[in-house]
Amino acid sequence: MRTTATFPTVTGQPIYSVSQIGLTDFGKWARDTFRNYANPTVTFSIASPCVMTLQSHNLSVGDTVIPYTTGALPTGLTAGTTYYVQSVPSSDTVTLSATSGGSAINTSGTQSGTHTISSNSVLTFTGLQSEIFMPYLEYDIWRNAYEFGALRETKTRPNVITITPNKSIGLGPFPISGYTVLGDYYRVPSEMSANTDTPTLPTQYHMAIVYRAMMSYGAYESAAEVYQRGEAEFNKMIRRVLADRLPEISSGSALA
Repeated sequence: MRTTATFPTVTGQPIYSVSQIGLTDFGKWARDTFRNYANPTVTFSIASPCVMTLQSHNLSVGDTVIPYTTGALPTGLTAGTTYYVQSVPSSDTVTLSATSGGSAINTSGTQSGTHTISSNSVLTFTGLQSEIFMPYLEYDIWRNAYEFGALRETKTRPNVITITPNKSIGLGPFPISGYTVLGDYYRVPSEMSANTDTPTLPTQYHMAIVYRAMMSYGAYESAAEVYQRGEAEFNKMIRRVLADRLPEISSGSALA
């Protein structure tokens, strides 16, 4: 199964590990899917509760928001800290809490500068005109081009990615904050131990687990009929999975 990860850039930090990104079901990166966009500008009210305004934000209760600023945030908010959407009064406004399901944050004092945010919601801000694709570079090429000498001091919007030997994501050039990176990865199967656990497979493929269990049972008990029935149904199910999940076959461009 493939899904999308998001993470904000940090000024001067080129490498982001799987754990830093917050993935607990990581299997493998889909390296040609990465892109980034400039974090949108927001406003925060100085009020009880504080209201964050962003036109057509698409955020939902429980989504995370990380604010950044070129100046100072109002008292009650800290730049680079993860907050949670506490309520959604309108399509343009939300209130925030310090913990998931917590009480709304109040703000006071003064503020200055331009405020931006990143979010874990892949629905939020996608499609902005600033979004760009990030080509993949082999790690050795990336290291020599960006992680070398004075090149480390070039900090700007990243436009390429690499995958390091320990499966971290490397950005080049060294980034500045204010951008959100998105990229797809393949999830590893989750181990089921409780009776209420649900497979991560799409519902229409759940019976594949049963058919595979029939094969194991038939082999263990020397029950040929059970094994053969499970094998036949399992193979049919796998063919459906492959037809549905593998990339479509496409033809290349004309040869010169």
